[in-house]
Formats: sequence, C-alpha cells, structure tokens
Amino acid sequence: MQEIKVHVVKSKGRTNLSLRYVDPDSGKQVWKSAGTANPKKALQEAGKWQAELREGRYQRTSRMPWDEFREQYERVTSDGQKLAMVRNYASALNAFEALCRPTRVADLNTAKVTAFAVELRHERKRRDG
Repeated sequence: MQEIKVHVVKSKGRTNLSLRYVDPDSGKQVWKSAGTANPKKALQEAGKWQAELREGRYQRTSRMPWDEFREQYERVTSDGQKLAMVRNYASALNAFEALCRPTRVADLNTAKVTAFAVELRHERKRRDG
C-alpha cells in the first residue's frame, strides 16, 4: 500500500493554504483547508492530518442525510431483533430527532448527544417528581 503524504498548497483566490493528498485506494486527490495562511501552522496541520490518515484515525464528515441514515440503520438493526428492541430503538431515535433536529449524520456530535442526555434526565425528573 502506498504511504499517504499530505502536502501544503497555495490555492489561487484563497486566503488560507490548502492541504492535499492522493487517496491510495481511488487515486483521487483529497483536499481540505489548512485553516490558516501561516505556512508553519499549515505544515503542523498537514503533519497532524497525515498522522491521522496513516493511523486510520481520520473520519471524514458524513454528508449522508439523517433520514437516509435512519432508514438504513433501522433496516440493519431490525434483522433478527425482537420487536420490543426495534421499538426501543425507534423511540430513542424519535426523541433524539424531536430534541436535536438533525439533518445530516454529521450533525451528530458530542455536544448534541450530551444536550440530549441532559434533557432526557430533566424530563425524567419532571415526570418522577
């Protein structure tokens, strides 16, 4: 397997520098902003991204729509599960959607899940008195 090498690139018409590498599987170039115009900081960002890519820790933001994800998730998890478990999953997802209103899978982050858990605890306290 070809080793990934992230390069810092100055893109025409852009303030910030860009980071680029060639995906060894597809052969396509993958780009993202370095988030800075400072070459030293961009090199640091390139090093971090390169390490994440080589170690398999980098997760690209998912652009999958939430409703598509939910449909796929329910289809996969319902196979071989008891009806009660399937209903529990659906109930939890319904509550999450009502409180957090996700539109894409990428909307699912630590802050939203934490806020959801806190809200569920508050609801339980109100209900139980």
